[in-house]
Order: sequence, then C-alpha cells, then structure tokens
Amino acid sequence: MKKLMVYIFFLMWTFCFSTPFDEVSEYVEYHPNGIVKLKGSYLIDKKIGFWNLYREDGSKKTEFSYIDGDNYFGVSTYDKNGILRSSGFVKDLKQDGEWFFYDVNGKLILKINYKDGVKDGIFIAYSENKAPIVVGYFKQDI
Repeated sequence: MKKLMVYIFFLMWTFCFSTPFDEVSEYVEYHPNGIVKLKGSYLIDKKIGFWNLYREDGSKKTEFSYIDGDNYFGVSTYDKNGILRSSGFVKDLKQDGEWFFYDVNGKLILKINYKDGVKDGIFIAYSENKAPIVVGYFKQDI
C-alpha cells in the first residue's frame, strides 16, 4: 500500500509540475547549398523565442522575437554586412507601433508609427548627429 501511495504521489507530482517546455522542439530549414536558412523553436505548435532567417552566404537577414506566436512578434532586419537596417513589431501580421530605420552605418534615420499595417501617428527623420530634422504626422497612411 505504501508503494502504491508513493507511486500515485509521483504521478501527481509529474503531472502537476511538468513544464510546457517539455514540448519545445527545434526547427531548422536549409538552403539548397546546405547553409541554414531558418532556425527557431516551437512550443507545441507555437513559435517561441528568437527565430533567425539567413541568406545563402550564411549572413543573418532577419531576426524574429516571438512574444505571442504569429500574433505578436518583434522584427529586426540586417544588411549583408550585419548592420541593423530596421526594427519594430508586428501584430496580426501587420506592422504595429514604432518602427525604426537605419542608414548603411547603423545610425537611426527615421522613426515611423504604424497601426494595423498603415502609417499612423508621428514620424521623425533624423540627421547624422541624431537631431530631428523633419517631424510630421500620418493619419491612416496619409
């Protein structure tokens, strides 16, 4: 009887305290030349954490940071030299919130607000010394 109670306790403990991370699986896709094209993780059937998309030469093209699967995630794009060119968030597969755009040297040149995939709100263009040179406002892409 004592063994049965220990066994039942063990089963209950395992069931109650097992983490969903037991269901994490890695995903890797390759270019025809064998270089990694896409790499990330799933929690059951939902994308989680950082996913990276690579060019055929192996350089990082895009980094995704999944917060709520495909519903809400961060995006950063890079040029062939590894310099950040843009970053922002996507909600329901549309740009959402502040997006930042950078020149070939990685300096901030433009900040635009998006709502449901259209420009909506303040935009600011910056000079090389980071001072705002143009400030404007979009209302539903106009």
